[in-house]
Amino acid sequence: MEDAAFAQRTVQSILLAKLRNSKLVLMRVARTERAGAYKEELMLGVQQLNEAVANLLECSSVDSMRGIEGAAATSYFARFDCMLAGNPGGFRFDTRSRCPPRNEVNAALSFTYMLLSGQMQSATTSSAGSQRLRKVARLCERHGIRVQNSVFEVLLDPAQLVALKAGLEKIICKETDPIRIYRLGNSYRNRIEVIDRTDLIETSEPLLL
Repeated sequence: MEDAAFAQRTVQSILLAKLRNSKLVLMRVARTERAGAYKEELMLGVQQLNEAVANLLECSSVDSMRGIEGAAATSYFARFDCMLAGNPGGFRFDTRSRCPPRNEVNAALSFTYMLLSGQMQSATTSSAGSQRLRKVARLCERHGIRVQNSVFEVLLDPAQLVALKAGLEKIICKETDPIRIYRLGNSYRNRIEVIDRTDLIETSEPLLL
């Protein structure tokens, strides 16, 4: 019973934070000039998210909480294209797509979710996993800089790259610690290297991250 109560409180706290942040994003855009004709639609989304928060506070079932979160996410993403109105790049959002993402906006969302997932995993991983992560970070920082929690930018010549990959392979557990090496520049624009159980990935088309 204690575990069930803890799970309920944890799920409720996480979802409340998500819904409130989603509401703040809609409100922030609605206050800008570029909201234009979409302001009323954005504020309708805010109202629906307020209702979802109220329902979530009274909810005692994890399954029901998931249902509330799903409906709220649908409401939020229904206004996502409104929030992109007037952007300089002309980006549009029709519907959420994954595996693979179907356009630039979905690619950016998936990439951001991946970074967030990595941060959460790092925060909740085992002590052995945390130790491996620290070793990987120290090794990568010898060659470059940390740009995100688990993302590093390094500048290497071919020999240094071979040495780095060998060092990483000695540290990680290939069953649980996937590492992606993205080679930047025109010469390597279609190449990604993977250090785990999978093989090298070659792409003939531009890759959306």
